[in-house]
Amino acid sequence: MSSLFVRLARIWARPAGSDPGADTPRVLTEHAERLRAAAEEAGPPHADLFWDMAGCIERIRNEVQADERDRAMVRGFARHHARLIVELSERFVELKAKSRVEHADRLEKLAGQLHEYYAVFGRVEKACIDNDFDDLDATMEALDIQLKRLAF
Repeated sequence: MSSLFVRLARIWARPAGSDPGADTPRVLTEHAERLRAAAEEAGPPHADLFWDMAGCIERIRNEVQADERDRAMVRGFARHHARLIVELSERFVELKAKSRVEHADRLEKLAGQLHEYYAVFGRVEKACIDNDFDDLDATMEALDIQLKRLAF
């Protein structure tokens, strides 16, 4: 219950008109940098996964910078879920470095789970792009209505 009051106090203390997701692009940039570092440390065959994840996060960041609605949608994901995925990726790389031959099956199972997390990044990117399509559709529909009202 007290954590609720702490969260409410932070919300009320925020200056009027401030955007709580304004730093989301910065958070996403940091995640991408950490994943690139993990890729360099991991080496083949897992490095490609971390490079791909970093690239996807950068594309999400670009969408967030361009569209306020994307920022609102991605804010919680960037701060919580993406952060956890990055932390798990870093832990995977550390574990890979100290694993032995007999751990290969377990390591590959974990790599498979990380591939599933990469698919989550892809779904977030798709949702951002879907927002762009929805915006364009709505704008075109509004223009169509206005054009039908012309007396030509």
